[in-house]
Amino acid sequence: MTTWIPSSSEIPKPELRSIWKSRFQACANVLARSHARLGLEFLGPLHLRKRFPHEFIWRMDEMLEFARECGPNVGILLDSWHWHHAGATVADIVTAGKNGIVHVQVNDSPQLPPEKILDNERLMPGEGVIDLPAFFGALKKIGYADGVSPEVFGRGLKDMPPEEGAKMGLETTWAVMRKAGVA
Repeated sequence: MTTWIPSSSEIPKPELRSIWKSRFQACANVLARSHARLGLEFLGPLHLRKRFPHEFIWRMDEMLEFARECGPNVGILLDSWHWHHAGATVADIVTAGKNGIVHVQVNDSPQLPPEKILDNERLMPGEGVIDLPAFFGALKKIGYADGVSPEVFGRGLKDMPPEEGAKMGLETTWAVMRKAGVA
């Protein structure tokens, strides 16, 4: 199971952290009874971090720490877009380890300054500037062998038949994974 956590809020960080932690601990306890895991997604782009007055968790290392506080079956949903825009590194993926990553989403980013990046303007894997071979290489290094899904917004997908968009997502994801030596 996965969910995302807003990277800014009307509520100050310490108070919000306490609220989310108690809720996710309760979720983790329920999921553990079915041997299920919970992946928490951090959101990296600047416009999301500045949307509300109080920044919340937006860095990979801090979300991983928070996830571990929520329970032994809680980790992160690692999205290449947010990994890139939060300034995370291959070393962060290696530090998270296989058990720290619940699911992976992949996409790409145009080469724009941080203040011009919009979360709903993503590219297909391999079409932009994210170092996806390094991203997948790090996942290979830690032995990650679970789910990978393309998550692309924008790029004209709404104007094409769903089957065509799905095929494009599959083909571009496989191409990047082959380039990285993981498929």
